Amino acid sequence: MLEVTLRNPQADIPIYLPLMLEVTLSNPQTDIPIYLPLMLEVTLSYPQAHIPIYLPLMLEVTLRNPQADIPIYLPLMLEVTLSNPQADIPIYLPLMAEVTLRNPQADIPIYLPLMLEVTLRNPQADIPIYLPLMLEVTLRNPQADIPIYLPLMAEVTLRNPQAVIPIYLPLMLEVTLSNPQTDIPIYLPLMAEVTFRNPQADIPIYLPLMLEVTLRNPQADIPIYLPLMAEVTLRNPQADIPIYLPLMLEVTLSNPQADIQIYLPLMLEVTLRNPQADITIYLPLMLEVTLSNPQTDIPIYLPLMLEVTLSNPHADIPIYLPLMLEVTLKIHRLTSQSTYT
Repeated sequence: MLEVTLRNPQADIPIYLPLMLEVTLSNPQTDIPIYLPLMLEVTLSYPQAHIPIYLPLMLEVTLRNPQADIPIYLPLMLEVTLSNPQADIPIYLPLMAEVTLRNPQADIPIYLPLMLEVTLRNPQADIPIYLPLMLEVTLRNPQADIPIYLPLMAEVTLRNPQAVIPIYLPLMLEVTLSNPQTDIPIYLPLMAEVTFRNPQADIPIYLPLMLEVTLRNPQADIPIYLPLMAEVTLRNPQADIPIYLPLMLEVTLSNPQADIQIYLPLMLEVTLRNPQADITIYLPLMLEVTLSNPQTDIPIYLPLMLEVTLSNPHADIPIYLPLMLEVTLKIHRLTSQSTYT
């Protein structure tokens, strides 16, 4: 059971099955009941407190305006991002839906084994696509729907062309939307390489894993989903973060629009800048680290536990899952070089 209280304690999010999460949202009007054995992840309005929960069925909801009711009726995940772009919303399960709501009044029931992603006019929302049956919809002008019905990936590049976005995946859909009426599906295996503007510190990853990258300009979302090695440079090159195990690495930049998420059995979380809240993790292979000074080296070699503090000291976040690793990096830009295994 995880209990988290946000700024205004009036809103309740009860969960009625084996994994129960109670969260108080800033506006008390919204109730988010969850009726299946799944988890709820809530990103606080103060964006430094990121509370990922990684159980077999998971619900993440970020509510700036609490009027949106989000019932979930199937064993799947629902992700909702409102107009505040600081909330990162990864979804990791075979049945899931991601929805970005600028106006939260919309109800988003999802009834099918697929992934729905909707991005409204605020480009800060991330567009990860993770499953063999999924629907991605990018709505700058909500008239343009881009459904994808095959086991493949979708890359969406918005108006800023500075990002070099080759993609290296066997089944992939690339869609460029400057005017949302134009759909550009590409159905052939092709490769993608992503380069960020500041290449200074190194985060080598040595195992087959998924790499998802979101550019500094939040208009360009770049999910990459193949077993490969990713090398990323930090703004301060003194901090080396080698990872030597098949695990999941998630890196969130200090500019919250840029996400570099890697999705394998283990996850590393490193949170910079303010270390007040405690996040204890209790299972065999997991490392969570908080870096205020980038000179710290963080090699990970063995199953172990690490306790780290987030910026909001009021939220205690025990995590009881077997394999997880998440990293939040304080950098503005980075260069991702992809090497294949």
